[in-house]
Amino acid sequence: MFDTLYEDDYLLAVRKPVGMLVEGSHGDEQSLEDLAQAKFGPKTRACHRLDRETTGIVLFGKTARSHKELSHLFATRHIRKEYWTIVEGLWPKECSRIETQIAPLGGGKWANVETEGKPAVSTFRILKQNKDSSLLQVLPKTGRTHQIRLHCHYVGRPILGDTKYGNRDDSGHLALHARSLRFQHPETKQEIEIMSQAPSHWRSWLESLGFDDSNSG
Repeated sequence: MFDTLYEDDYLLAVRKPVGMLVEGSHGDEQSLEDLAQAKFGPKTRACHRLDRETTGIVLFGKTARSHKELSHLFATRHIRKEYWTIVEGLWPKECSRIETQIAPLGGGKWANVETEGKPAVSTFRILKQNKDSSLLQVLPKTGRTHQIRLHCHYVGRPILGDTKYGNRDDSGHLALHARSLRFQHPETKQEIEIMSQAPSHWRSWLESLGFDDSNSG
């Protein structure tokens, strides 16, 4: 199931657990959208996606109109998206902004390329680090597929648990969490910020970094 983080007559924000698809269920598997529609009505639709192994906030429109307007905010970059991630090793302090081009490779993989890709921009801030790993705040300025994962790989600091782009086999979960969304409500015009606490399986990672995990849950 999922936790409801925010709800009004217009929109819904929930916390996606690890391992669940946002939409497009297969066979007997239920997606987050399936569960949201069962609880909040069949018109409830996701306005953006997270990877299956990424946790955190997913925003839904509760009507056709709200879905269209919220999706437009994402498409025109009028929603501030904040992620937390934990990467292998020390993140270079001088590396606060990454700009690449991203293109599909096929087989569900994407790549940073020199030409003929779509521009991708992310900014990074170190929250805590030691010799083994670094906790980062990431603000993606564009919304390319696997953008944060590829930008961490570009620096040579893959995300913990990322078997697709990491440098080693790792059976753990992907350490990527959609932490907050901030935007102007299309209906009320009020500024809204929705927060999602770090999932419980992050606790050991945060403790190893000496990071106060009192906000994780």
